[in-house]
Amino acid sequence: SMQRNTTVLALAYAISANQSYAEKAAANLRVWFLEPGTRMNPNLSYTQVAWVGNPPQWRRKAFGTIEMSGVYFFLDAVRIVE
Repeated sequence: SMQRNTTVLALAYAISANQSYAEKAAANLRVWFLEPGTRMNPNLSYTQVAWVGNPPQWRRKAFGTIEMSGVYFFLDAVRIVE
């Protein structure tokens, strides 16, 4: 997945200081989140666990199209690449 690949690239850069890893991770981030023609606009209502309803409460599903369980690792990777 993009999330896992970008995280691994960022960690490889942090360990090796090889700039090509950081460049590829940054390219992934630009394509997925910034470039108008390719950026994603994820709706977290389609995750495995969603905060929904009135009053809001956690709802868990057996599957989701967006997996957010490792997002904290991914956010650390973004910080490494910036």
